[in-house]
Amino acid sequence: MTNKKRLFLIILKQLSVAVAIGAVAVVAVYFLRLRIEKIGDSLIEKKQLSFFLDKKSEVLANLKEDMKIVGDNDKKINDAILPADNILEFVAAVDNLSSQNSTQHTLTFNNPVAVAMLPGGSNLYAIDFSISLTGTVYTVASFLKDYDKLPYFNSITGLAVNAPADKGWEGVSTVTIQGRVYAK
Repeated sequence: MTNKKRLFLIILKQLSVAVAIGAVAVVAVYFLRLRIEKIGDSLIEKKQLSFFLDKKSEVLANLKEDMKIVGDNDKKINDAILPADNILEFVAAVDNLSSQNSTQHTLTFNNPVAVAMLPGGSNLYAIDFSISLTGTVYTVASFLKDYDKLPYFNSITGLAVNAPADKGWEGVSTVTIQGRVYAK
């Protein structure tokens, strides 16, 4: 064989080896690029999940703190709403306040009226009432101060004073208190 042919064959072999190595390199780069993209996407997804998990952990920590604040207050709130079929506890509390503050009183109630739906499907009722007190400004003020401390959901919606003309408010007066107590 001539030198030219040999040289041509050697160059052809070298060129085919180089092309094969180049093709393998291109295929390897292609597969590596795909793998890097998958890893990148996975890292982005993991970062997002980590961020959401951190947020959820933060929300959970805040919820735990809020629950510590609530403590047993939810029970107090539940106990503050009287049963609609038995408001004697409220009546007894008002009677006791009247006795403690040296006032005479008359207590009347209207029928319960449903005003809202509570969780669990039961109704919240408003029961309007009227307390007619007989006493001095000091005994009535003391009654009202103690009334404000009652552990029931209630409100005073009106107050009327009927005082004698000669002594005014400092004499024995009749005070009518309009209010509302809530029951379930």
